[in-house]
Amino acid sequence: MKLRIEKLGRIQKADFDIRPLTVLIGPNNTNKTWTAYVLYGLLQTFSRKLSVALFPSSPSGNTKKRFREALTPLLESMNDKSAPMRVTLSLAAHSLGLNSNVLDRVVFDADNIGFALGVTPGRVPEAHAVIELSRTELATSIVSLDLTFERSLSRLQVKTHRLRRSPDGHAEESSTLVSLVSEQWTEQKILDVIGEQTLSLIENVVVFPAERNGILPIWPLIPESDRLDVPLPVKDFGRFLAVAQTAAPVGTMNASQNHLALLLKKVVGGEIAYSAEAETKRLVFRSGTVEVPIHAAASLSRAVAGLSLYIERFFQPDDVLIIDELEMNAHPQAQVALTEFIAALVNAGIRVVFTTHSPYVVDHLNNLMEAARAPEARREELARKFSLGTTSSFISPEKVSVYAFQEESPEGEVTVRDVLNRQTGLIDWSTFSRVSEHITNLYGDILRASEGEA
Repeated sequence: MKLRIEKLGRIQKADFDIRPLTVLIGPNNTNKTWTAYVLYGLLQTFSRKLSVALFPSSPSGNTKKRFREALTPLLESMNDKSAPMRVTLSLAAHSLGLNSNVLDRVVFDADNIGFALGVTPGRVPEAHAVIELSRTELATSIVSLDLTFERSLSRLQVKTHRLRRSPDGHAEESSTLVSLVSEQWTEQKILDVIGEQTLSLIENVVVFPAERNGILPIWPLIPESDRLDVPLPVKDFGRFLAVAQTAAPVGTMNASQNHLALLLKKVVGGEIAYSAEAETKRLVFRSGTVEVPIHAAASLSRAVAGLSLYIERFFQPDDVLIIDELEMNAHPQAQVALTEFIAALVNAGIRVVFTTHSPYVVDHLNNLMEAARAPEARREELARKFSLGTTSSFISPEKVSVYAFQEESPEGEVTVRDVLNRQTGLIDWSTFSRVSEHITNLYGDILRASEGEA
């Protein structure tokens, strides 16, 4: 998955290799959050679930040509009164050119980027962003489509059959059925519907903005009219909370979900769930026999409440999570545990992109990548020395990319560079070490000054 951004804030141009775990580090005000938010908007074009956005997802170019050829019997029946009133097609994925190595490509201009960031296009007049990904990168693929067009009822039904592969190689088939009625079907409208069902490559793209702590308890109280100028990720996190509140939890969580839920419980020292005491569901934090409303819980619990809801109610392999300021409100020890949890989440098949200012997170990610290269026979023993005590947190450097955002001068241009050395498998974290060195040197200057006075 490749991302290119141009003329975004202080960044003139930057290229990113978005791997299963992608980390954005660097000082404040270097456009890390803007980059994460633009990536979120681009990825939403591949999945409109849990989003208020209405980005286009209809086929174009050669894809539209293939769609039109495959759908010819259905399209011709729309206005042909001599055609059967009901036309049924069963199409294999290859007839639509799906699941091939051809890159899916989405381009955002200033209007799209402004919408994603919650600013007017005039604030980012020349901004440009492009994402490219191959369907073969993902674990979920479309097997076939069953289409039924009923002219008498003006109804189109699309049944999509998918094959989902878990990280352990287990394959599971699933299908979704969409039934739509329109007073006036056109060729373009049918192509749009088929495109929306087949071009969505990702089940869920979920964002956790830095504002999540404050939004969690008060978002339902904010009138719709007051939400207009907030960034798309903030709106979508509010919608995520609303959907989570009404969505029923899965009957039985699978092994990956159970494992992750237990790990997150270790991170926060308790459980985040909905209380069933009142008619209106209330999000609470439970630890032993103590239960408190989420707004009264520790700030770390509020910061990761969304992750808990995601695991319980939405978890699907190949989902993408965008997390701004992963370590927010976390003590260094909790930051270490949270880093291990994220690595385990990625190893369970979820893609994660997060921003961070924490040297603890970056240092510990180095530990987790190095541990993944330890001999198999030593890993269990090694895992006992880690916060969560599991080898599922050990992550291969091949799954990781890390980018440092660095200003060339105060308020000047920001450059972005890949800081994960592929030969050593370690992160060059000089963005943090420079600060540490300055503090150490400053302390020495203070001591020398004090001794001089003496």
